[in-house]
Amino acid sequence: MIENYTDVKPWSVEDIINSLKDNPPKKEKIIIPKFQRTLVWNDRQRKLLIDSIKKGMPIGAILVYKMGDNNGVTEYQLIDGLQRVTTLKKYNEKPTDFYYEENLSDDFVKSVWEFLSQQIPQINEEDVKKFIIEWIRSIKGFEEAQNFSSFKLANFLDNKIKEYFQQELTKEDITNLVELLTPYLQKIKKESDISDFKIPVIIYTGEKTELPIIFERINSKGTQLNKYQIFAATWSTYEPIEIQNTEIIDKIKAKYDALIDEGLEVENYDPSKFYTSKFTYFEYLFGLGKLLVEKYPLLFKSSNSEHEADSIGFNLVAICINHKLNRLDRLPETLRKFDLNELEKNLFEAVNFVNHSLIPFIGLKANKKHGSEFPVIHSELQMVSIIGKVFNSMYQINNQKGNIEKNPKWTSKKDILKRNIPYHYLYDIIKGYWSGTGDKKAMERAYSEWYENNIDKDQWDSLLAEWYENEKNKKEKNRTSINKIAVFFLKYIYTHLLTANEELSTTEFEVDHVIPFARLKSIAEQMDGLPISSIGNLALIKKEINREKRDKTIYEYCDELIKNKKMTQSQCEEKTKEIEKYTFTNSNMLSFINKLSKDNIDKFYDYLDKRFSIMKQKFYETNEIN
Repeated sequence: MIENYTDVKPWSVEDIINSLKDNPPKKEKIIIPKFQRTLVWNDRQRKLLIDSIKKGMPIGAILVYKMGDNNGVTEYQLIDGLQRVTTLKKYNEKPTDFYYEENLSDDFVKSVWEFLSQQIPQINEEDVKKFIIEWIRSIKGFEEAQNFSSFKLANFLDNKIKEYFQQELTKEDITNLVELLTPYLQKIKKESDISDFKIPVIIYTGEKTELPIIFERINSKGTQLNKYQIFAATWSTYEPIEIQNTEIIDKIKAKYDALIDEGLEVENYDPSKFYTSKFTYFEYLFGLGKLLVEKYPLLFKSSNSEHEADSIGFNLVAICINHKLNRLDRLPETLRKFDLNELEKNLFEAVNFVNHSLIPFIGLKANKKHGSEFPVIHSELQMVSIIGKVFNSMYQINNQKGNIEKNPKWTSKKDILKRNIPYHYLYDIIKGYWSGTGDKKAMERAYSEWYENNIDKDQWDSLLAEWYENEKNKKEKNRTSINKIAVFFLKYIYTHLLTANEELSTTEFEVDHVIPFARLKSIAEQMDGLPISSIGNLALIKKEINREKRDKTIYEYCDELIKNKKMTQSQCEEKTKEIEKYTFTNSNMLSFINKLSKDNIDKFYDYLDKRFSIMKQKFYETNEIN
């Protein structure tokens, strides 16, 4: 006979909220295990959950593991349902955050509007709805002690009327309004009380070692978890490890602190002993990824959340130790053969090499204030493949024995890779090589001689011609954000043209249009769009000049300075020459602009062709591509 290790009990929302407290009144406590999924629900998902409960709809079961008795309190480990439990807790703390316009009955809004419009004719129903929602969101809950009362709302509406319409209600109006509001607010309070709503809680009492498997299986359908989050559960069965790098431990700790800040309790989490405890491989790679993002903002893009599982650490370690990226589920089996401290030290050496190789090019602060973040436009796997190639050129790896040895060929490959990596990086981005899935591409590039090969001028010619044609076929009528790929192409030119003083000074540059957008917009509207922001019309311009000249070309701007006696002719000529160094133009090239119309638009396209040809030649010359 098959033994049943599960039981189902209906818990009310109030029971679940109480079970998260330090001293639960019913002596039943829910604890969050370390391998639980992290907080990933958005506002819409939380809103739908509460809406379902208010409508009496089922929201699924919560799965817990019965751990046993602890000082008279029965403790349960939460296996599935963290998102729902967290949402219920948020609702309990401030239910008014979950109140939206659609929750207001039309009858309520209409009755308040009809009353107010007798005194304030210009007020409309939308105003009334907006004011009521604003008031509800401003208070903490639906109890009188939390300022939820007809009198408070009536006075709030009176203040809004003063603010918006410069009128006010009489005392008699407010008294009558309070009487009108009272039954509706009582109804809102009743509908917002979900404390008695019953949720099925499945209690598992079988072997604890089966928990990761259960966790994986219940999340194997749909899109609830990504593979990295599932690793948190399935890898918990491997022997725990020590981490010597306290910066990595800091990142792991931040994850659990985020859960604690949500008012949840994490299993076996003791901040005072955290730095001397042992960790899972998931925690290590999670923390490593977070640290890489922090140290190398040029190379890695953050998930912007302390408790989201970045894939960076997982993919990067796997490719360095020659473990297949499509079998990350088995990564600990390979990783446990290595000395983590040695591997980590070598990995950072490879990352540093790539970072230093790319900084002179993609580190140029074009279109950015000094000290602000750099845009990351490459895919993660493109960067992983480059670092993987460098790592496997620096070291010889035996992933069967966990050996890492210096590669005697590194000396001969070092300069070649330093030279070629920036150009392969740009070439692949313009080509769009890494769009879509890239596991196989990353492995092939990391373990081949691809990045050691030069990209010759014929290859660049072919790529840039195709890219430029696509740029020239753009149809823009309205101002859009400038293409980041175009900005990066410009960086490869300007990094050689800007002096060290200009790059290190506080001078701010902007990538913007040589022919201002405003000068082309009306023609673009007549012609169903023009390639106003194509690479042929972009340049690096000093911010101060760019903002001052507004819709003028640099030559018109200088003419105006002379006319207004702000500059002499010779001063203006000197300033123009300085600007031309970065715009790759001359006055003749832009002489057509004042007479441009849709009838002679070919002149604009001729200008784009000519200027891109100059830019391309500058790219070849400054980067010594021949």
